[in-house]
Amino acid sequence: MRVHLVTAWQRWLMYPGGSFPNGEQNPKNYSPLNINEGLEHTRTHTMELTSGDCIYIPAYWWYQLEISDDSNTLVVTHWYDVASSWLKMVMTGIENDIL
Repeated sequence: MRVHLVTAWQRWLMYPGGSFPNGEQNPKNYSPLNINEGLEHTRTHTMELTSGDCIYIPAYWWYQLEISDDSNTLVVTHWYDVASSWLKMVMTGIENDIL
């Protein structure tokens, strides 16, 4: 499995929100972009995970998983509240286009 990561500070390059093809609004934490394509101006971190590996993705980072069709892969995602009130305030301001 390959994991592609983009830092939280490059959020504006991810075109968050927008609309699905059926006109329904995307959530602010969803990007229609494929991290593999069209992101020449971002610094993308890519890593390969093998059997038994685990990865921690920091709060507000963007990620995309690339899983081959022939692999037996189980992905478990756990969302949690950010412990840093400062980080939460800054990122909420960025998400709401205040900063």
